[in-house]
Amino acid sequence: MKKTFIFITTMLAASLGSLAQQTWPMPGAEWTYCLYSELGECYAEEVWRVTGDSLIGNKAYDVIQPVDSEGHPAANTGKMLLSRYENDTVYRFVNGKEYVFFSFNLTEGDVYTTFRSAGWGIDGIAHYANDSTCTSQRPLKVIRKTGIELGGLLLNEYVLEDTLFSTLYGFEQNRQWLLVDRVGILDTYPLVDVNELGFYDSETGTVCTYAVCSPYAELSAYRDHGFEQVWYVCHPTSLGDNRANNEVTLYPNPASTWAAVDFTLPGDAAKATINVTNALGVTVLSAELHGNTGQKVLDLRHLADGVYVYTVRCREHLQTGKLVITK
Repeated sequence: MKKTFIFITTMLAASLGSLAQQTWPMPGAEWTYCLYSELGECYAEEVWRVTGDSLIGNKAYDVIQPVDSEGHPAANTGKMLLSRYENDTVYRFVNGKEYVFFSFNLTEGDVYTTFRSAGWGIDGIAHYANDSTCTSQRPLKVIRKTGIELGGLLLNEYVLEDTLFSTLYGFEQNRQWLLVDRVGILDTYPLVDVNELGFYDSETGTVCTYAVCSPYAELSAYRDHGFEQVWYVCHPTSLGDNRANNEVTLYPNPASTWAAVDFTLPGDAAKATINVTNALGVTVLSAELHGNTGQKVLDLRHLADGVYVYTVRCREHLQTGKLVITK
């Protein structure tokens, strides 16, 4: 009788653990983002939570949006995600239609289609629910699925490739996104948007361009009732108001074959890293900065013309900016 009781208890616990993971968003889900300006300064921290639900037709959707310090929906942001969960799949309602957002039963090689949001319009204003100038369809292919340890849990990480990206925007490589169980999309807002500057030319037809626009966001932390993961702490004042204590200057900019990085690290810090990423989010150059203050010369001869983003990390401090290369 005792063995039977243990067996049933174990099975019940396993079942409850499985059920706890098979939903999105998780109870108490909270996403924290650091927002960066054109100059690469962190000027604000933004927290997203479930603020309510909305009945559309006969389906109920969670309303996920930025909140203020009291947990109320933040005013005048234009940012909102309507999502619902069913059978391991998360659906998003946008632009008057429901799309598959992502799924937690994907395997390598799977392809599904979601909504292609422009993210940014040609007016430079965020339009997170706007249709892309080129196509509403974003086919995403799972090119890799691996298990990772995050916040003390073993979770699945999916690399999703936008298979139309290079065709639409003229890049050699397709844009990739990271999806993690429980958390959702890691790379930016939980919207899988792009920084598209699109317009329609009556003579030549539709023209689509993609650029790294600002302000832009990075996910710095995620938590729910049973889980927490902090990648770094967002300190807007340390990157903005106190730049004298944490200053990084990159020049010349635009650059052609090389660029110098003059740096002063905060406090007694004696080491930092600088990463340069292209428009696809791929790291193309990395270097270490040694000493509390100094200069590092970056060799750019192997990089093509374009707009890049450089990120300097020192302890919990983060500073980013744009680097333009023209040859």
